Amino acid sequence: MFFGMFLAFDAFVYSNAMNLRRSAPQTAYSLYRDNAGVIAARYNDLAVKGEKRDITEGDRLELEKALRAEPLNRMLVRSLAIWYDLNRQPKMALAGMQIASAVSRRDVLTQLWLVEYRLREAKSGRAYRHIDVALKVRPQLASLLYPRLATLMADPLVSANVALSAKSDTRWVPGLADYLVEQDLSAAYTLLNSPSVRAKSTSYTSAFRSLAHNLARSGSIDRARTIAETLVSSKQYDQWADFGLNRLSGDPDFGNLSWLSNTDYASLVPTEREQLELQVSVPSDQTVELMGRGIFLLPGAGYQIEGTIKPGSDLRDTQLQWIMACWRNSGEERYFAGKLPPLSTSGQFSLTFRVPDQCPYTKVVLQALGGSSGIPAEFTLQSLKLKRVELDADERRE
Repeated sequence: MFFGMFLAFDAFVYSNAMNLRRSAPQTAYSLYRDNAGVIAARYNDLAVKGEKRDITEGDRLELEKALRAEPLNRMLVRSLAIWYDLNRQPKMALAGMQIASAVSRRDVLTQLWLVEYRLREAKSGRAYRHIDVALKVRPQLASLLYPRLATLMADPLVSANVALSAKSDTRWVPGLADYLVEQDLSAAYTLLNSPSVRAKSTSYTSAFRSLAHNLARSGSIDRARTIAETLVSSKQYDQWADFGLNRLSGDPDFGNLSWLSNTDYASLVPTEREQLELQVSVPSDQTVELMGRGIFLLPGAGYQIEGTIKPGSDLRDTQLQWIMACWRNSGEERYFAGKLPPLSTSGQFSLTFRVPDQCPYTKVVLQALGGSSGIPAEFTLQSLKLKRVELDADERRE
């Protein structure tokens, strides 16, 4: 009975030590200093918190003693490697971290240390391998590791490895594509234009549409068109790129490259044969943008907008205005504002404008200028079209 009580007490002590090392590692260390797992948890807690403290010879001896009890404890191996690192013994530190990585590739702190070490050595390929492992284990490290990975994308080997990861549907690659679109258009284009990514285009829709828009604003129209063509099949591209309102040109999944309506006042509603119409209700005394998009137009060319307005209320106190602006990284430079005459009955409209030279990407906006009657303006826009026209000499000079 005494032996059984001894075993039960020993099991209780062990269980308490294991529970405490997870919830309160420093408290567990003060009570169970001879337990290798508790020692490992204590040093791991210090590393996670990044607490600055004097690293003594006693720490090394304690870690080595614990390792003799648990030689495959990844936290102990890593902690001893950190001791060597802090004591300016880089070769021993690297050897220790490599052992820790071999014991468990899922040890994120080890992988992060190896990433920084390989970056200092300018060994891109090796740094990439550890970034890949860390992101697979902890996707939430993306904000920390994407910037480091972006600096490596200039290396063809790293770029090729990322493309291979995309082909394998590695879950962190779409997030990297979104990051690159905002930080490095050239690297983003290289990645998204690779065959492996284009083949998985549905996983990269947000990156494709943002990249096409950003490339167009930067003036890289050919590249923008190449990326845009990935968004839809070749048979559907003309329909999507059309100025008119249809299922594809009004699909919000394409972002700024399609018609986006102001949902507070307008909505794009399907009609027959995959066409859309814009249904509008605007309070009086308000000027609002009803819908807009970015579109590729030919610089220096003349165009004519046509469409049909069907009023649902008296529009004599309301004006509609089409606005065209060059859309660049530096901002929007308006070059045309054409007001339609107030309409009380159904009617067609037509406006002619010229695209300025050096303006390949245009932002188009339909704006409502509310009146003061107190009656909301309700109408429907249908049969929207844009066609090339020849301009006379005076119009071409404008």
